[in-house]
Amino acid sequence: MPLIKRIVEKEAELTLLLWQIDESVDELFVRAGLTEEEKRRYAVFTGESRKKEWLAVRVLLRETFGGGVGIGYDEKGAPYPVGKEGAVSVSHTTGYAAVFCAPYSYRVDIESVTRDFEKVAGKYVAETEYEWVSRLAAIYGMNTAYGIVWCVKEALFKAGGKERVDFKKDMELINLYE
Repeated sequence: MPLIKRIVEKEAELTLLLWQIDESVDELFVRAGLTEEEKRRYAVFTGESRKKEWLAVRVLLRETFGGGVGIGYDEKGAPYPVGKEGAVSVSHTTGYAAVFCAPYSYRVDIESVTRDFEKVAGKYVAETEYEWVSRLAAIYGMNTAYGIVWCVKEALFKAGGKERVDFKKDMELINLYE
């Protein structure tokens, strides 16, 4: 599993890790060193890509912070670190896994660049966001600009801990260019 990006901000104690998943399920299972509880959670997954993503996050955590580090889940399903102080956020998409560790509840979201964000942008982009999104699109392309909006809103949703949020009505991102 090659580490694609490691961003560490020592003063703020922030660590963001992005890995490309290219191992087999069997290899990840061995490297993950799952506890009995984790093995029970893992047993419910049927799809190979979901198994890989779930295992890759645990491998990433343990190989970065030590074998005793794991992930627990609160009553709303939000992850928290086991064996490490602070907070943890995880995200995965086809072929990639991300882990964000911090002293406070920051969140991360990653998505595949092949996902068609333009097709559904009307469901999550607020009217007030379209002007600055078009500026972002001039740099990165429209689909990527919409993908950035999605990932930011998804990370905010994870941080908020609410069960139901309308990304278009309940969240408005500020104009990044003012």
